[in-house]
Amino acid sequence: MRWLTKWRKKWRKKRREQSGGTDDLLALSRTVGPMIERTSQEIFREHREALLSEPITYIVPAVWGARKEGPLTDTQTAIHRDVLPLIQTVVHLVSGEGATPAQEHALGYLVRGLVVSKITYLIVSTQNQMLSRQCQAVSELAAIEPVGRA
Repeated sequence: MRWLTKWRKKWRKKRREQSGGTDDLLALSRTVGPMIERTSQEIFREHREALLSEPITYIVPAVWGARKEGPLTDTQTAIHRDVLPLIQTVVHLVSGEGATPAQEHALGYLVRGLVVSKITYLIVSTQNQMLSRQCQAVSELAAIEPVGRA
């Protein structure tokens, strides 16, 4: 996740060079959106097997970094370790230096929700693709007609 640090530095440099106005709003959207998308896809790629084998709610404690009952699993801890720098970067980019703790928490809440939604979409989409392939294979097997006698 070193790319987040590099991205943050590039964005700050661009931000200083540009004047205020609608360009800043668009620059922020173009920066934050791909960061969240890229991190969500990387997390899904790295932990695909665990995410597909667990219930869909498995991702929520991983992104938030806490569970109601017991500690996080190793996979959930690794996911949280990957998500935390993203959340901190996005909150810092959006809120700047003068944000109150309540504003930072609200932004973190929104970013976490978005990350959970994106990873959940990737999980369900992959499960649907796998199910579709299985159904297609079963229908092809059902269409086979026996030849000869055994």
